[in-house]
Amino acid sequence: MKKQAVAVLMSVALISTFSTTAAFAKEADRKVGSYSQPTKVVQPEDSFVVYEANGYVSGSTYGTPSYVDLKYYLNHRADISVPSGVTATYEFSQTVTSTSYRQHTVDAGVKASGSIAVVDIEGHIKYTYQNSTTMTYTKGTKSNINVSAPGSYTVYWYNEAQVYTLYCKWWGYTVDAPNTRKQITRIAGEVREPKQWENIDVVKR
Repeated sequence: MKKQAVAVLMSVALISTFSTTAAFAKEADRKVGSYSQPTKVVQPEDSFVVYEANGYVSGSTYGTPSYVDLKYYLNHRADISVPSGVTATYEFSQTVTSTSYRQHTVDAGVKASGSIAVVDIEGHIKYTYQNSTTMTYTKGTKSNINVSAPGSYTVYWYNEAQVYTLYCKWWGYTVDAPNTRKQITRIAGEVREPKQWENIDVVKR
């Protein structure tokens, strides 16, 4: 049978917006407008270091890229059926606009140490990393759906995020020199910065 394109039309336009409480979901439960689960930031050296209670060094916060979150924010999803011998193409019947926002976490130990550190770290985040990005799929946009066999599938349109680990300098003492006060590099938290990088994931039902 001659291969042909199948236009899978959605019945309603789904527009996702951010609320003050971000929605997090496990992989199997992902809904349009949900964010991926944040990772737990671990302080690998904590058992060898004693930090001063208010030892944050002002202005010392910086971030380094750690990985790309491929499924940061779910912009759109659709259920499709692909018959044998047919290449699937999804066509948006209405314009879909979806905005995702920056997410961040501050290490619990840092947060408990005082508001000065937290204010400084959050100020660094605000002025260093973009706050949001908007993905727009205009009416008539087509996405090729790559599948290896006929059947029923759920297609997810994500935008990705660059994840940064935050560090800062903190006054403290190390186990090898317990009487020497020094500045120690400490993990301050994590930032996930939304990007206009699309990731289409196809899952067989």
